[in-house]
Amino acid sequence: RYKITIMSLIKKIDSAFIYDVPNHEEHKKIIIELIKKIPQNKFDEISHTDWNLPPTMQKDWQHYFNKNIYTYFEDVFKDLINFKVVFEKAWFQWYEKNDKHDWHTHPRCHFTSIYYLNLPDKNIKTIVKDFDNFKDFDIKEGQILTFPSFWSHKSPPNNSEKAKIIISFNTSIEL
Repeated sequence: RYKITIMSLIKKIDSAFIYDVPNHEEHKKIIIELIKKIPQNKFDEISHTDWNLPPTMQKDWQHYFNKNIYTYFEDVFKDLINFKVVFEKAWFQWYEKNDKHDWHTHPRCHFTSIYYLNLPDKNIKTIVKDFDNFKDFDIKEGQILTFPSFWSHKSPPNNSEKAKIIISFNTSIEL
């Protein structure tokens, strides 16, 4: 299997990690087309997501993601923390104009990750804070941001005319 050096892909930033997804543009096109196959499903103030859909539902985008992106991310992350990484759950969120997601955490896992599949404006990136300290990550489309799952985060209103599309996933470590 092709192994990419850790130093070229990950920057450690105050207990969070940023991973550059190789061949992002190619993956982006395929994943977006596969996401479009999921029946429209609005949740709260998010135009389209599969977060609340049955886990038994066929999700071709997730199979593609797991095979072509997550496996490489998992290898690099595992090398970084020296523990087995356990995949918990993944879902997409498609934010149209004015969509948002309020403050929340991800319980019952160790880390949450956000793959920025389509980020038309850096001003609509996820806002993250650890307790009372806001974190400002220099994130861009094609990157995965990983941080402790107990850190609060939210998606500000999408002020862009273009959709913000992310894949969120949870992982835990096994000692």
